[in-house]
Formats: sequence, C-alpha cells, structure tokens
Amino acid sequence: MSATPDGSAALEGNPGFQPDFSKGLLPAIAQDCDSGEVLMLAYMNEDAWRKTLETGEAHYWSRSRNELWTKGLTKELWHKGGTSGNVQKVRSLRLDCDNDTILLLIEQIGGAACHTGRRSCFYRELKQGSVRECSPQVFDPKKVYGRWKETVMSADTMPIIKLGVPKGSLEEATINLFERAGWKIRKHTRNYFPDINDPQITASLCRVQEIGEYIEAGVLDVGITGLDWLTERNHEDKVVRVSDLVYSKTSNRPCRWVLAVAGDSPYQKAADLAGKRIATELQGLTQRYFDREGVKVDVFYSWGATEAKVVEGLADGIVEVTETGTTIRAHGLRIIDEVMVSYPVLIANKKAWEDPAKRAKIEQLDLLLQGALKAENLVALKMNAPADNLAAILEMLPSLNSPTVSPLRDTHWLSVESVVQIDVVRDLIPRLRLAGAEGIIESALNKVI
Repeated sequence: MSATPDGSAALEGNPGFQPDFSKGLLPAIAQDCDSGEVLMLAYMNEDAWRKTLETGEAHYWSRSRNELWTKGLTKELWHKGGTSGNVQKVRSLRLDCDNDTILLLIEQIGGAACHTGRRSCFYRELKQGSVRECSPQVFDPKKVYGRWKETVMSADTMPIIKLGVPKGSLEEATINLFERAGWKIRKHTRNYFPDINDPQITASLCRVQEIGEYIEAGVLDVGITGLDWLTERNHEDKVVRVSDLVYSKTSNRPCRWVLAVAGDSPYQKAADLAGKRIATELQGLTQRYFDREGVKVDVFYSWGATEAKVVEGLADGIVEVTETGTTIRAHGLRIIDEVMVSYPVLIANKKAWEDPAKRAKIEQLDLLLQGALKAENLVALKMNAPADNLAAILEMLPSLNSPTVSPLRDTHWLSVESVVQIDVVRDLIPRLRLAGAEGIIESALNKVI
C-alpha cells in the first residue's frame, strides 16, 4: 500500500487495512525500503497514522510529551526530520496479523534516523563478548539541533532510570500504588514495556523472581521484588535495599511462607518431617530453614498447585506463601510453623545508587511510594467546633502531630482539622458529634509525607 499524500484516499477502498488503536499506542518500526535495515522503533496513535497517510512522511507520537513528533519541532507537532531535514518518506506500510504493530518501509532522507546523528537508533552491538558501534554517525546533533535539542534529549529521549515492575500476583497492587504516588503506568496487550507518565523513567514488567538478577546486572536501575525472592536468589548483598514496602496483592499486610501438612497427619513440628518429602517453589530458603532446624528432608520444586501435592500424596509437607491461610485451610492442610515473613522491597543497582541523578530519582520514588502506603490507613477529618468544647474535642482527636485549629468569622466557632487512623473513624465521629462538632467531613488521602 503506497503511503503518499493521497494515502488516506487509497485506504478508503481498503477498510480492513487499519491498525487496532483500541489497544492504545502501537509500536511502529521504521525499516529502510532498499536495504531492509531496521532504523528505529517509535509509537503511533490514530492521529499520527492519519498524518502519515496524508503527508507521505512518517509521523509518530511521543509517549513522554504526549504529542506528535517526527524529530523536528514545529508549532503544531513534532515532524520527523523537521529540524534536521532527515525526514522519512514512506514507501509502503505493513500491519502484523493482529493489527497492533506497524511496519513502515521508508526512504531515510539525509541518511540518519537517530537523534544522535547515526544512521540507525540500533547503533550498538554486542557480539562475541564485546560491544561496538555498528551504525555510522551522519551528522553532529549539537550542530544540527543546537541547545533546543540538548534540552529535548535530556528531558524526552534519555530517561534517568529503568524501572522493574513486578508481573504476576503483585502486578495490579503495584500499579495501583504507583498511581496513588503520582505515576500512572499503562500496560499494553502482549507488551512488557508499559507507558509511564514520567519522561525520566522507562518501565518494564518482569517476573518478581527475576527482578533482583536484572538489577544486579544493571539491566534495570531500580525495581520492586519480594523479600522472599531477594533471599532465595541470594541477592541481598548484591543490590541496594532502598526500603521496605509492606503491601500484598489484596491488602497492606505482609505475606508468610509457612510449613503446612495434611490436617489429619501426625506431624506437629519440623523435626517430625525428618526423611520426608517437602514441595515448594522456594527451594533454597526451605532447605536453609530445615538445615537450621537440623532436620534432613528431601526438598523438591513445585511448579504450581503446591497445596494439592499433599492432598494427592506427592509430598508429606509443603512450604507455601499465604496472606490469611484461607487457601491452605480450604485444602484441608494445617500450618505447623512459619518459615519466613515476606513483603515487597524497593531495590536498586549499586552503580545507579552511586549516580547522583539516578539516586535522586530513586529517592523520589521511595518517598512518594512510602507516602502512598502510609495514607492507606489514614483519613482527614475536618469539622466546625464550638469554642467552649474545643478542649474536649481535641482530646478525642488522635493526630500525626497535633490538630490544626483555625479561627472562623463567628468567634464562637473554630475550624479543626486532623489526620486519623481509618479504623477509629466510625466510633470517633459519633463522639465528636455529641461533643458539639458540626459539618464533619471525612476525606481520603493519596499520600502522607
């Protein structure tokens, strides 16, 4: 399909040739139409798609700036090559089988697709154990873009940190926590690289079991993993443990790894399982637990449905994670010991932690995430209090420090504000009302710093 200035008209006779933008921003790959060289990866929304069809030149959407771009600035949009002159003439467009990835076969005018002045954005290559530059530099970006481009490169195209977001059981709870802290993470179908509303952060969805390894290696700068997997993989001394974030997939309580056996078994303690088979996903930690107890057991890996291993007679006991113990009891099992208490932890790469800019960003993340967690159990109360009963009302009010008291136009009344634990509010408000407080307002909090 030819993408020329009349490309929109050409598509009118081909209504089935349309990306599925209901899935959000779609990846768009620019490939040299003659050599087949992959030059860059960007993203398109429907406006960028239509603009590309209308003009015959590639237009993209900047995820961090929330605007159209092409590599040069105009008053209306970012037009690829508008500043450098290195526009991309689109010769044809292709869609994948799911209509959620766009391939542009282009003629790269000026020879450079990358803002660094190189032919391709993929100019670094790891081969046979060494890294080299494999794409030539066509122009000096400082001379072409000037001070404006230096600003854009640092704020838009060069994120400070790479963030690992745990995929799996903690995924939704973590994304919700980030949103309360001020960062919106938007996932894409079959895409492990979600958008985040901060140009200084790129995010990746990773299994919690792998995040410690990625951070140790420097693939990620910072991320959230479980204390259990940090311990299991022996990463405690290989990364920086920035802080503890006590929450779980359904609550703000830590989870527990417990030793459980069949409810009708004779086993009452770890020593009773000597010589028996123990199923668990956490093999290393479980083995170390029994070693400390001086009990020899056969620990084998469980690929899931661990509770059923005992029920089916495949194991004599299990070490499994639980928040409430409900699932374990539902399988007719009985907990006989606690192996470990676990919760998410924020960890950082050691080199990233030593970098002042990265450390400042990581500390910002930590501060606001902690503030969001703290706010979960608190609410703000605001009320009008009669001056004569102020002392009695203040005595009822717990507070982070002390309640705020402000005068009103009517000198017989005062405005009182306080932050209190959410679990006392239902009993507190009737007592405040009896003490004469009026206009009582309860407000949820996003963060408490």
